[in-house]
Amino acid sequence: SYEVPCPECGAPLPEALLRVVLPVETLERLTRRSLERAIGASGDLWPCPTPNCPNRVALEEGQTPCLACGMCGQEHCLRCHATPYHTGLSCEEYAAAQAREGSGGAAGASGAAGMRDDGSAQLREWMERTGSKQCPKCRMALTKEDLARQ
Repeated sequence: SYEVPCPECGAPLPEALLRVVLPVETLERLTRRSLERAIGASGDLWPCPTPNCPNRVALEEGQTPCLACGMCGQEHCLRCHATPYHTGLSCEEYAAAQAREGSGGAAGASGAAGMRDDGSAQLREWMERTGSKQCPKCRMALTKEDLARQ
């Protein structure tokens, strides 16, 4: 559900009235935002970390957080968003291994890991340029500033 306040008095407008006065695209956008808000408030539904992928999955207690997304085809860790999933390592162990590789502590780092490090540096640079922040739950980049420069 969604609420649109009356611009004059602030009282919520009935959904039937909104269907009459608003374009279908606007109603669909309101519904999508409402659904995303509800999913974000849920502790057991997780978004696919791939940007613009609409897939959401339930993750039960004790379940491996590996998502092989059927919508975008990517494999991710739902908790730390590692791509591909860090088989055999906890999120903390994976983060520690990435930190060691990033600081030059791991000899013979693979090319894929090197590209992932470059991608992370590029993402951080883009976020700084555009004033973006990361969602604390899903780590998606969010910005309201400098949209023209994106």
